Amino acid sequence: MENIVLRFKSMFFCEISKFRLGQILFISGITFGLFLGDGARKAFFIAALLCLTKSQLKEKFYKSLTKGQKIYGCFLLLFCLWIFFIPLFCGIEPLMGRLEGLFRPLEFFIIMWEMLIFAKDEFFFKNIKNFAIMTCFIYSVLAVSQRFILGFPVDFSNWVVLGMAWRVGTLLSGLLPWVVYAFITERSLRKTLFLALVIILTCGTMFLTLYTTFWLVLAVQFAATFLVILLFYRKGLFRICVFTIATLAIIFCLIYSIATYYENFRDNPGGLMEQLEQITSVGDKFEISKFTNRRSELWCIAIELIKKRPMFGYGWADGEMVSDRIGHMHNAFLQAAWNAGIPAAIMYAILLLILCISVIKKIKTNGKLMPISFVVLLAFLAYIVCAMLDDMFRSQRTIMTLYLSTFMLMLTPLANFTPDSKNELSDGKC
Repeated sequence: MENIVLRFKSMFFCEISKFRLGQILFISGITFGLFLGDGARKAFFIAALLCLTKSQLKEKFYKSLTKGQKIYGCFLLLFCLWIFFIPLFCGIEPLMGRLEGLFRPLEFFIIMWEMLIFAKDEFFFKNIKNFAIMTCFIYSVLAVSQRFILGFPVDFSNWVVLGMAWRVGTLLSGLLPWVVYAFITERSLRKTLFLALVIILTCGTMFLTLYTTFWLVLAVQFAATFLVILLFYRKGLFRICVFTIATLAIIFCLIYSIATYYENFRDNPGGLMEQLEQITSVGDKFEISKFTNRRSELWCIAIELIKKRPMFGYGWADGEMVSDRIGHMHNAFLQAAWNAGIPAAIMYAILLLILCISVIKKIKTNGKLMPISFVVLLAFLAYIVCAMLDDMFRSQRTIMTLYLSTFMLMLTPLANFTPDSKNELSDGKC
């Protein structure tokens, strides 16, 4: 009995077991933890840090990076330093306001670093995929059930688990790529049917947010999936074609039924008819202000204000401190220029361009569909669509945690991982 206890203790407290616990906590933080409150989410990341030993904290992960990854990493570091120090020294807020504004970017930097430390083996890959799938399933079930119980109200702030409709759609669009990849590559019929259900529920939930942005995100992600499979993974082409048609039919029937029985969902301000009217405004009488929901007017105001401080921007201050006509920029690139000047917006665009090129180059290697590249590509497309129409740069948005950590996967050993290449990664033994 004593030997069993000693063996259990040695197994539980050995370095690799603590590391595994840290991986699970970190994965929890960047999946379901993002739907929880700020404190609960931070608790996951802090607990994950406490699982690391001194040697792991000092690990020089950059030694394993390729030349291309090192160049991208150095440019990313330069960008991070710019958006950290420029708002601190050149922002228009009082000193205490500038200091308080640094806590969120500092948190993001730590999370990005944690991704580089934890994402290194098949254990991490399997668990982040499974956690993403279960997060989409659990949250979508909760959200759809809540919408049903409340009578499908047009309410953009009353979503389950401390969520707003925009936040829900953004997070689900960032996690959905993991479900899509699993669906494409799964061989078990039972698991395939479950993944199909998860995708339908997730897409339905995103549609029910009544944000045309996420309708566009879904269209872009499905189009990209079809194109990638057509070019690199044709054995999954029939499955994804049939499933896409079935998904569209199911969601159409779902929305039609809801709109038929719930007049508020259909006719209230911000409801289905208003959103459809916004989409159909493209035509002979196209009005960009109406199509963008007045965002184009805000962009013009933002550009005029940015021209007054082109090099260093305004820091982490909101637009109200300068003009009563604007709160934030409703565009990630304009927001970057507002926070840290036009150089920050240029570096931001270059970083995203390099990421896109590297993902496309790596998405097929040695005749195999690379899972991380595929997932990052779909997450990247969701991010770009949202970035063009809303603020996906502002440091106060916890949503950035999901996308930044996902993009960082391209700087980890998992970037070259395929399910049958696990021997190339750490085996995780004590």
